[in-house]
Amino acid sequence: MLAMAVLAVSRINATGVSRINATGTVFNIGAQGTNLCIDVPGAPSDSAVLLKTCNGGSTQQWYFDGGAWKMQNALEPDKCIDAGDMSQGTPVMLWHCNGYNQQVWGYDSSMGTIYLAKSTTDASICLDSTEKPADGSAVIVWGCNGLQDQKFFIKPAAGISVDESP
Repeated sequence: MLAMAVLAVSRINATGVSRINATGTVFNIGAQGTNLCIDVPGAPSDSAVLLKTCNGGSTQQWYFDGGAWKMQNALEPDKCIDAGDMSQGTPVMLWHCNGYNQQVWGYDSSMGTIYLAKSTTDASICLDSTEKPADGSAVIVWGCNGLQDQKFFIKPAAGISVDESP
């Protein structure tokens, strides 16, 4: 049986700004049929979101709680996956959570797709792992098409490690 990891974060960062209180299940999110997870390998200084070999590390752990409509980085819960201008082919990035449309995500468990819930009027833009995902591939957005490159697994993370240094 998998244990659900729960973390409450409320601390002051180096700039003296209080970080948000993120309480919920920590997940690993990755491309179905692969051992590649959504990762921010350069965190906290680099905002590039890539597919990397799943390793359970803190840069691969996410809050994506039902009803929250956002994917928050567990290492930096004040940052969310952001789709920029939401146009096809745009690489997603990690950006300060702001609630704008390019950060409002939903998950269709029957299709295994992660979609922008406020893309145009019909949630027609999906997270995409590119046609042949590999270690280091960018994660992009593309028109929802039901193909394998838009299918993702979401599973509870085995654990979480957070740097508590100021």
